Amino acid sequence: MIVPLGAVVVIIGFVARRNPVLVVGVAGIVSGLLGQMTPLDVLGA
Repeated sequence: MIVPLGAVVVIIGFVARRNPVLVVGVAGIVSGLLGQMTPLDVLGA
């Protein structure tokens, strides 16, 4: 249930008109961390 928060980060980032590459990158990191991955696993994926 918590992992879809990455999609919420994408929506908020696009609504706030931020850099799309940065928004998607942050959303991926958020999704990975909320999915119980270690920071090294997130960066290695």
